[in-house]
Amino acid sequence: MRRFSLVVIAAPNAPDIPAGTYTKSCGGCAVEDGVLTCTCDAPGKSPMITSVAVAGCPSFANSNGQLACDKPGNDDGIPPGPYSNSCGGCRLSDDAVRLECSHCMTNDMQYMASSIDLTLCPSFTNDNGQLKCEEIQKSEL
Repeated sequence: MRRFSLVVIAAPNAPDIPAGTYTKSCGGCAVEDGVLTCTCDAPGKSPMITSVAVAGCPSFANSNGQLACDKPGNDDGIPPGPYSNSCGGCRLSDDAVRLECSHCMTNDMQYMASSIDLTLCPSFTNDNGQLKCEEIQKSEL
């Protein structure tokens, strides 16, 4: 019995694609109408075609076969809250009265900058790209 292997060779990337580590495992990448589309490898899966909007994201990564914004890391010493899972580039302002994040994810997977006054509440969340006070349940007090 003969065995055959299927080898997928992606087309070369277009010259104007955004920066990122995705280029190591994705090919045939191009940007059209503000959307980056590539064929990306995924561990244990066949290569897949994936797309992501490029607005508001400086760099991209291949996350298990899906293109994703490679948001910048957060500074040490930022306040607590679930916002840190979906916001990147977060830091305290120079006068330490505001939390400033350069990349907070919106509901449609875009990124935008957001900031909030630290005196408003002790913990923060990301609400569609906007930093907001996290509501604390009475059982948490």
